[in-house]
Amino acid sequence: GLGRFTEKSQTWSLSYSGGNSNLLEAGDKLEITQEQGVVKVPAGKVILVGTFPVKAFQHIQHLLVGFPETPGKVGLLMGLLQQTHLLNIQASVLQSVIASRNSVAIECVTQSMLDIIEGTHGTNYQPLAGACTQQNVTATGDGFGLLGKGYVAGAEEHASLALSQPDATSVMHLHAGLMDIGLSNITTWVTTIEQDVLYLRAHPTNLASIQEITTLADDAYHGVDVNGDGQIDPVVGEAGALTAYLQGQLMATLSLRA
Repeated sequence: GLGRFTEKSQTWSLSYSGGNSNLLEAGDKLEITQEQGVVKVPAGKVILVGTFPVKAFQHIQHLLVGFPETPGKVGLLMGLLQQTHLLNIQASVLQSVIASRNSVAIECVTQSMLDIIEGTHGTNYQPLAGACTQQNVTATGDGFGLLGKGYVAGAEEHASLALSQPDATSVMHLHAGLMDIGLSNITTWVTTIEQDVLYLRAHPTNLASIQEITTLADDAYHGVDVNGDGQIDPVVGEAGALTAYLQGQLMATLSLRA
């Protein structure tokens, strides 16, 4: 049982109290039953039911639940969200060390960001030097990377695989397209960050790119409100990882029928 529906202004909702469990992992079918009195398990008449498309659903699970090839078997969109968040944190760390013009710390943070971006398969990946620990720089990402064969490409691939299945819904097609816009934005922004930190790593006294790195890292995670309408939309130049993740969740929208 997920909980009890309550009605407000002709909208029905429930607050699920099942902790951190992922409902997309728990099953592929949802039933709403009509109950009376206090019940511990659903036992009444089924009045609404929804079932996820079996073939497309497995690829949505790869996006939102887990994928066997990622570190910790994390879902591809979940990994994307975590690593863009970490990249944004490291960009803030980079900005904090420039005041001291500590070239060792700058080199450590730039390498940290490269490792997060490229993963262990990247041409510029390398373990952090021992001196980086003394600079309190230890983050290197989970090794899967964002670009190349990393989370962005993986999410794009499995969204495409979901849509190629004969039971893919129109809702899946709509939100996969909007998710892909966010992924393309992330690729553009993170590629520029990669180029900037490569230059900064080689020239740690030239700090001209710091502001661009910081801004784009925040854009890649949070997105950016370009047109000033007070929200970040799933459009070119605005959507970041948070929006891409939301659109991935909306791919799992379930229609209920009597």
